Amino acid sequence: MQGSIEGELSLIVLEQHARWPSCANQYQSSLPNSLVEAQTEAEPAGEFAERVGRRIASVASKGGRPRVAIIAANSLLDPVTLRARYRLAQAAVRAMGLSGELVLTASPYDAPTDLEDDRVRHELFTLAGTLCDEVAGTEISVSVRFPQATERSGLMPSVRKVTADTDSVASG
Repeated sequence: MQGSIEGELSLIVLEQHARWPSCANQYQSSLPNSLVEAQTEAEPAGEFAERVGRRIASVASKGGRPRVAIIAANSLLDPVTLRARYRLAQAAVRAMGLSGELVLTASPYDAPTDLEDDRVRHELFTLAGTLCDEVAGTEISVSVRFPQATERSGLMPSVRKVTADTDSVASG
């Protein structure tokens, strides 16, 4: 059974094969609740957008409202994925009411080539421009973030690999 989410929250939406957005941690630390929705391996993009839209509506009916929504995009640029991504963003923006922040992001290493990476970036900027027109007159901001390939989130090993030179110095 899922717990009740009330008040302002951060919403993180992960498309299939998208990486965890490195900017998510800063938002999650300032909001009391977080909602994470991830697309499953067998879930088509359109069905994922519908599921997330229903989940956002369910949370809103219980008094929850995303103050920040982060959509972590994958490298797919087919028409079905682009429409689903737009619907995800629209659902998040509608749930915000008159104020909030929408962040569109994609990791540079999701795309196998620089040209494909540029296309993903272009499509996210295009989506952001469309959404900016739609939220005119509100206090909703739309931004696009592309972390550097060296930025990582999650757990990192804290143990340093011991080399043969280190062993001989330590034992000698």
